[in-house]
Amino acid sequence: MWPRRSLLASLPAAALAQSLPNQRGLKRKIAEHDPANTKLSHRMPIKNMTDEDLLFLQQLGLRWARIEFGSDAPFEFMRDTQARLRRFGMEIYSGVDYTYRELDLQLGRPNRDQWIEKFCRFVRDCGRLGIPVANIDWHPANTYTTSIVESPRKYKAREFSVDDFRNKVEKQAFDREYSADDIWATYTYFMKAVLPVAEKAGVRLALHPDDPPLAKMNGVAKLFVNYEGYAARREDRRRIEGLRPHLLRRHLDGRRRRHGQGCLPNDRGLRRPRQDRRRPLPQRQLPAAPLRRNLHRRRLRRHVRGDEDPAQR
Repeated sequence: MWPRRSLLASLPAAALAQSLPNQRGLKRKIAEHDPANTKLSHRMPIKNMTDEDLLFLQQLGLRWARIEFGSDAPFEFMRDTQARLRRFGMEIYSGVDYTYRELDLQLGRPNRDQWIEKFCRFVRDCGRLGIPVANIDWHPANTYTTSIVESPRKYKAREFSVDDFRNKVEKQAFDREYSADDIWATYTYFMKAVLPVAEKAGVRLALHPDDPPLAKMNGVAKLFVNYEGYAARREDRRRIEGLRPHLLRRHLDGRRRRHGQGCLPNDRGLRRPRQDRRRPLPQRQLPAAPLRRNLHRRRLRRHVRGDEDPAQR
């Protein structure tokens, strides 16, 4: 522990260190309300939420919301929800209409066009209200949970066990199995119809990854189980006529999860490295000026503490 005199003497040095730029000469701060700042939101099944729930979220400081409107939500309900949230100081950043999860649509059955039209109407309504993002996912036979567990602190949480799923839960969900090519065909059909509408409405589509990250569940293949899956489908965008790449802002765009590039999923939901995909990190040379500033900062701290004689510098 430092004596009080040494602690007081160190304060000017600490203030000087904070005022200097960091080693790379970059500004680290961004205003809290800056539109470019990260937006923390809460997933809200809005039909089941009371004003007391919204007041609690407002008291926590929440300003953005991901609203689950249900299926085939009318424009009036979306507009009223937006006005209701604004009374609590919140804006809708992304909206979800679960029409896209209809099995006729995700399995490519004959009457899928009617569901596509309903989802396109939702996207247009998002554009009218200034909601910038619409969420989708594409796993028609997914199993998210194998059991409910209680933690040592007595709260309940969902649990997924690959062993329990394979041995106790999994069964073929439909009358036949669906390959990755089958699911990709239904996905591209949907995108061909929806992307031009989203572009015109000024709405981006956020594609949720296929979790749990297993290549096939209940007899249906899954496309987006890792970064490679996203990257491969992005390369296939030429097969989608009229695709606008900037509209496909997915959860993994611009960043890679720790188990992302260079890894593949195995049947136990873990990740194993794939050596042939690993690339050496580029060697970056720091500029000389930040290094000199850092050296000066260290000397200043030692001098203030009395560890260094100024004549020895």
